[in-house]
Amino acid sequence: LASILIILGLGVYVAQTGGLFRTGLLTQKHFLAKEYDKLSIKATVKFIDETHPTMKRMRRITLCDTKFNNNDLSFIKTIKMTCPAKTTENIKPGDIVDVFGKLTPYKIAAIPSAFDQKQYNTLINLDATGIAYSIKKVGENNNFKDIFAYTRRILTHRITEKMGDTAGGI
Repeated sequence: LASILIILGLGVYVAQTGGLFRTGLLTQKHFLAKEYDKLSIKATVKFIDETHPTMKRMRRITLCDTKFNNNDLSFIKTIKMTCPAKTTENIKPGDIVDVFGKLTPYKIAAIPSAFDQKQYNTLINLDATGIAYSIKKVGENNNFKDIFAYTRRILTHRITEKMGDTAGGI
């Protein structure tokens, strides 16, 4: 019983303080406090994901190595943006793009122990989310790892095209 209480107490201590090294999960990151609209972002495309079947005309694009026209956002390095599918037709992973869009702060969980968007995105190293109004390719950055992301996207598209969204998604 004593060992269970010690383990429980240690668990509470680590959860509340970040442990002996004071490495709290959410305290190390900066987050958007307000919405930023009409931003110009220069970045490298990391991934392009197909969205849910109900959103056929939309895609999610993950951008890294971001540079902003607004110096207040220099802490943001990786962004996931939703955009119209036709804006990404000529874009592939590794391309350098100019994006015009808006960034939105993470939603706060409506009830305790509900999905926590801020914590989830921290765990997957995502600094911000938003909506891209337009995307323009300005260059290429041909890394070897980008070939795998491009191949994954092509295979996903072919599978869902032949098998349908439900079966192909599995």
